[in-house]
Amino acid sequence: LLEPARTNIIPRSEDFDTGWSKSQVTINNNNIISPDGSQNAAKITENTDTGSHVVYDTLNSSVTSGNSYYFSCFVKKGTKRYFQLREGFSNTQINIDTNTFTVPYSLNLTDYQIQNYGNDWYRISFKFTADSSGNSQFAFYLLDDNQSTSYTGDGTANIYAWGAQIENGSYATSYIPTSGATYQRQSDVANGAGNSEVFNDSEGV
Repeated sequence: LLEPARTNIIPRSEDFDTGWSKSQVTINNNNIISPDGSQNAAKITENTDTGSHVVYDTLNSSVTSGNSYYFSCFVKKGTKRYFQLREGFSNTQINIDTNTFTVPYSLNLTDYQIQNYGNDWYRISFKFTADSSGNSQFAFYLLDDNQSTSYTGDGTANIYAWGAQIENGSYATSYIPTSGATYQRQSDVANGAGNSEVFNDSEGV
């Protein structure tokens, strides 16, 4: 698989504690083993307040109006089975038990995907088209069993997250880690893969 050059525009793709904003949750970075085999995934736990239990990152002037982007994040079930991924005012709700999407309110989200990465980790992704503001807020909401974003937490319910990514393109590519700034992965290049003298119209098929 040769991938094109892509940039992850989320500055801190794994640091959900200090790199993102949060409301009515506690976050423990480096809590469990992530899909890359390191202990660098975050545990997101709701507190006992009433309201939205959410982690979010506001990226001002980071997207271009009318362009297509993919948002993706690796998620593992803790004790919560429902959560919501939101871009701006559009959102998709996910049941991690059944690996299914519900789209209660979506203006510009398409191509929802859930990929199994083993050890109960799943990569969730969707495509969105940037609106005219050029700004986006990407949010990760915990939901109660009624799939509500506003509820009274129990202080212990949790879910795990790792590897958030937003990239400009027509499909999601492999994960690009960031640790304080956006990062561009250069395109893959294959050398010595043959030419027209090796592969012509009658041999080398």
